[in-house]
Amino acid sequence: MVPVNTVWDSVQLYSVRCEECSKWRIIPSKEKYEEIRENFNENSFTCAKAREWRPQVSCQDKADIEEQDDRYIWAMDKPNIPKTCPGWQRLIRMRAPGGKKFADVYYIAPSKKRMRSMVELDKFFEKNPVFLHGGINTSMFSFQAPVPLDENYIAKRRSRAPAASGSSNTSNIPLEGYLIIPSKEKYEEIREKFNENSFTCAKAREWRPQVSCQDPADIEEQDDMYIWAMDKPNIPRTCPGWQRLIRMRAPRGKRFVDV
Repeated sequence: MVPVNTVWDSVQLYSVRCEECSKWRIIPSKEKYEEIRENFNENSFTCAKAREWRPQVSCQDKADIEEQDDRYIWAMDKPNIPKTCPGWQRLIRMRAPGGKKFADVYYIAPSKKRMRSMVELDKFFEKNPVFLHGGINTSMFSFQAPVPLDENYIAKRRSRAPAASGSSNTSNIPLEGYLIIPSKEKYEEIREKFNENSFTCAKAREWRPQVSCQDPADIEEQDDMYIWAMDKPNIPRTCPGWQRLIRMRAPRGKRFVDV
């Protein structure tokens, strides 16, 4: 049995494709795989490098595994994801076929605290600065999830026009997701001039210096923990000393909210 709050790794086998012969070589451990992946763009993989654990292997040998092998679901990683910090775990948990997302990435701290977004990681470091003092920082983490080799594994996404919302939309967020804004005041500042000055991940570096469009979304529309209230753009910022409150009504009424 697996405890409810436990996350287990979906990945049971690691492989890398040789740049010279395009054959897949099985990597003997997750640690070795992460070592190869971390510098993949600068130091591409070849069969010759696999001689570290298989002295006789060469490009003349057949592939260790084929993409057509239907015993496996292929999860294709991005190159140059940082190697997991000592004492931490980076786990990939695949979702069921036909969903809107292929997989989730979790980091497990030495204290067993689980995190699945950069926002949660930032909060963890704020409460546990001892890790930062030890030389660890957010640039050593990536919540970039792998993509499926089988393009039919996930459902096709609908297109959507840009809008300002309770989390401020941008077409630059991966998987059509959202970045969380740190305060109501900052959100209103962004919303007020949204049509003239649209939001991008780069602007979020004001409060999250390491964030980029390559990071996973902080939150997605499919997250059923929330009821989404989509704001119109360019609503004026609330005057100093005043409050602008939104009160949601009960479901199935004739009106959604009152302001």
